[in-house]
Amino acid sequence: MGIPRRVVFTMAFATGAVVANLYYAQPLEDALATAFHASTGQIGLIITLLQVGYAIGLATLVPLGDLVERRRLMVIMLGVAVLGLIGMAAAPGLAVECSAAVLVGVTVVAAQVIVPFAAHLAAESERGRVVGTVMSGLLIGILLSRSVAGFVAALAGWRAVFGLGALLTAIVAGLLWRELPAHPPATSLRYPALLRSVLRLIAQEPVLRVRMLYGALSFATFSVFWTSSGFLLARPPYHWSQAAIGAFALVGAAGAVAAKFAGGLADKGRSVPATGAFVLAMALSWVLLALGGHNAIALLIGVAGLDLGVQGTHITNQSLVYALRQDARSRLNTAYMTSYFLAGAIGSALSALAYASGGWAAVCVLGAVFPVLACLVWLAEAALRRRARPASATG
Repeated sequence: MGIPRRVVFTMAFATGAVVANLYYAQPLEDALATAFHASTGQIGLIITLLQVGYAIGLATLVPLGDLVERRRLMVIMLGVAVLGLIGMAAAPGLAVECSAAVLVGVTVVAAQVIVPFAAHLAAESERGRVVGTVMSGLLIGILLSRSVAGFVAALAGWRAVFGLGALLTAIVAGLLWRELPAHPPATSLRYPALLRSVLRLIAQEPVLRVRMLYGALSFATFSVFWTSSGFLLARPPYHWSQAAIGAFALVGAAGAVAAKFAGGLADKGRSVPATGAFVLAMALSWVLLALGGHNAIALLIGVAGLDLGVQGTHITNQSLVYALRQDARSRLNTAYMTSYFLAGAIGSALSALAYASGGWAAVCVLGAVFPVLACLVWLAEAALRRRARPASATG
């Protein structure tokens, strides 16, 4: 039957606006450190807690997308997210800011209810393209979040950034209620059984397990870079303003391009070679990012390559995962995205420690480890496929 284009673009806008709330703090690190008289490690904790909260929400709230009516679930979650963002905007100290960050992280997982909902509404022949379009909106939201945060902070201060996030999130809640169809639950399982079924899916689906590993490694390297990039650009040799640091995120537009491209490749059955190309792009990008410690051109090209690899891998992963079981897409997304953001939280925490102890060079060594491991996983998969072919041919 397919999904109307208007609804696809509504969902793309909504995912972008909602997930942006996770990234507003990244270009504001120096301003937050000054406002709260905090160290780089303490401010890195805010970003880590946003991702930890997101992982908690993925594990506990996203599975409800298979159990309760999705539109109502999303609107309730976004209403609570608005309260958390107001708390971040008004926080008098670091403890309140961190507590509000956890609440925001937990509830903006509404974006991860939207994505499998889009896959469910799409016809089989267009699923990769629809998921790619919705994810392009999400990626554009990530890119613009950092740019908007930098510009708004330069004009009106960092608190206005989170106030703007609260306003946009409230608008999205209204749009989703108006545009999305009500949809009956996909399962009658009780909530504890629903959560246990996520673990069973991981045990039963080897494709899910492998794609969880690719996703975890790719988002860990992504988080390593973006957690410490604000410190790099605000200090010698760059000395960039908040607005310039925010604008810098726009070079990641390659990731949005990769999203639609990867979705098309998945629809054509080319996910395996695409994955190899994307993880290799991530690994090679860290060579340029290391040079980017003192060279802006190398830094820009490296970021574009990193975002292309990360987002291309992500869309390829999601297209394969959503195709596994039609009645369990929210739970499949829970398994995949929980590991994804837990790895991101670990990457953020390690990045802040690496920068504090060894500067940008240590960050680059850490960041390169994850895509190199992803390349080794891809090579191991390729070797297993080669061994399987002769066995199937003789059998």
